[in-house]
Amino acid sequence: MGTPTGEFFDQFAGRVANRYWRGEYSWEFADAAMNELFAYAYVRSNSGLSSFAWAVFSAFDEGEYIHAGANGEERTLALLEPLIGSTAGTSHDEARAIHHVRAADANDCRCQTMPKALLVADQPANWVDTLEHVESDNWNILRSCKGCRQLWSVELFDRLQPQVAIRVTERGRWLEEGECVDTRKQLLLQSRGGTQVEPCAWLACSDEPVVGVAYCLNHLWQTGARR
Repeated sequence: MGTPTGEFFDQFAGRVANRYWRGEYSWEFADAAMNELFAYAYVRSNSGLSSFAWAVFSAFDEGEYIHAGANGEERTLALLEPLIGSTAGTSHDEARAIHHVRAADANDCRCQTMPKALLVADQPANWVDTLEHVESDNWNILRSCKGCRQLWSVELFDRLQPQVAIRVTERGRWLEEGECVDTRKQLLLQSRGGTQVEPCAWLACSDEPVVGVAYCLNHLWQTGARR
């Protein structure tokens, strides 16, 4: 007879949590493993997670979001500590040191000094490649900084349009945030250098035109300009 479902979930979650805590698993690998366990429990088997497995899953799920004063990985470690900290053989401070070293080596993070929206072409070469792939739709990819877990919505490359990346504040709204027209308009205005003091050339529009063109921001956007 096989292992009972609840016991299997506990063993699986315990192994993932302990190996992540000791630095044997990366955050990305452990998070993906718990997401797979969740899918099996609720989609494929309809059995539901045990309470312990749910707590471990929640620790990594919480880590997918940025929390004030702590990055996602720190959040996961804090939630795992009462579950496994006393039996893992590695202290909380040691676990934090292990994962902070990994994050620093993985990516020289500049997220906190970067604007809300940016043109990928203006960033250091291969900046996008340093971000972890989280999920995607037909036109955008949700990526995560290896250093601080900041989420970015990054457009797929299109040689006819500038590639845009937008900082995501809520994981559940990443597509909405990534496609926000107001945010993209402000990026267009910033890339053009602001506005100039004279009326827009569009009929009956009195708004100030963008530097270097005859149209205001809204009417320049309507022409299809994105940079």
